[in-house]
Amino acid sequence: MSSIYNGYKNPANLSEEEKNQQALRGLGALITFFVKPVIVRWLWNWLGITALGLSSLTYLQALALCWLISLLFSTQKDESK
Repeated sequence: MSSIYNGYKNPANLSEEEKNQQALRGLGALITFFVKPVIVRWLWNWLGITALGLSSLTYLQALALCWLISLLFSTQKDESK
């Protein structure tokens, strides 16, 4: 029987190095989540307003735009292969 948890280990069975790697990946994902909208906002406000005449973005609008783009263009990773 196949499970969606096949590629994952029980956290109690992880070594210290694996725990540290997972913590760093989580920290990196968290930093990326908050920094990417800042970059999108800066680029939009720099390029969109001057070149295209668009209105400026707030941080929350940039965050929502990043989320929408990730929904539209993300691919599902198949861990079972």
